[in-house]
Amino acid sequence: MIEMKKQCGLFPLTLALAILAGAIGAHAQQVTLRENIRVSGDIVRIGDLFENTGDAAGIAIYRAPAPGKTGVVNAGRLVYAARRQGVRWTNPYQVREITITRPGQLIAQSEITDAIVERIRRISDAYSSGDGFNVILEGDPEPFFVAANGSLARIEVLHLNFDPRSGRFAATLSARAGNAKPRRRSYQGRIVEVVEIPVLVRRIDRGDIIAASDVVMRTYEKRRVNRRAIIDRADIVGLSARRPLRALMPLTSSDVERPRIVQRNSLITISYDRPGLTVSGQGRALSDGSMGDVISVLNLRSNRRIQGTVTAKNMVAVTVSSARRTKISAVRN
Repeated sequence: MIEMKKQCGLFPLTLALAILAGAIGAHAQQVTLRENIRVSGDIVRIGDLFENTGDAAGIAIYRAPAPGKTGVVNAGRLVYAARRQGVRWTNPYQVREITITRPGQLIAQSEITDAIVERIRRISDAYSSGDGFNVILEGDPEPFFVAANGSLARIEVLHLNFDPRSGRFAATLSARAGNAKPRRRSYQGRIVEVVEIPVLVRRIDRGDIIAASDVVMRTYEKRRVNRRAIIDRADIVGLSARRPLRALMPLTSSDVERPRIVQRNSLITISYDRPGLTVSGQGRALSDGSMGDVISVLNLRSNRRIQGTVTAKNMVAVTVSSARRTKISAVRN
């Protein structure tokens, strides 16, 4: 009987020790600071910062940075804030600051300007049609981020003040992704009419022929472009520069010309053509000439001045109707 009492008395003690051992085991894992702390919502919780915090993981401790931003927390203040919530972090590596990053979905500036243009077109007849308008935002607007939650951001123009005469505007936009809280941003600027024109990508020296690879299309404010500016790249490619031309500058017809394939005072070949007979001889060009130009040349054998059509590099053709038979005989070999 006495032996049974001893056994019965040991049971509660054994149970208590087991419970205590379990409790010690539950708290044996040390609270450690996470690496690369990133949050997705508006609130930073203890579990976002530390591992092994148990039930305290869901406790809100700080307000999160704005989407696309990074925040910094002083380590000493974090130790104090964590202990107030029953979490003991000893900061064994003596960290001074903790960085918290909140990813964001970037709203491209083109999306912002497209939304403003679309709203202006709704309220102003002068801008209601055509694609030749650009929005110029004043200053250097900082990047506009919304929550990165997997949903595509939607943009809306909440308010717009617009002066059609000057093209100036002030707009407030709202953007949100999914069910996240919308974010607002205000912009000022102006809308301008633009034109796309061909320009050179490099300096072209006088007399150089412009290749297709030398030309790109660029958009310029229309009021700043010469009315005589060339707007079709086909009117540039294959032509030569009349003067040295700078890169990225609008060109006019006076800047280019057909390539000069006959140079003044250069030696040329003169050909006389008539049905069944072609006679050629040497001459000298009295002026520059491009393909198809009619220029004056000097027949070196007869010392006569005649006119012919430029047909190739250093080649001029004279038709029988424009040359007497004496000229033909004069250059016959």
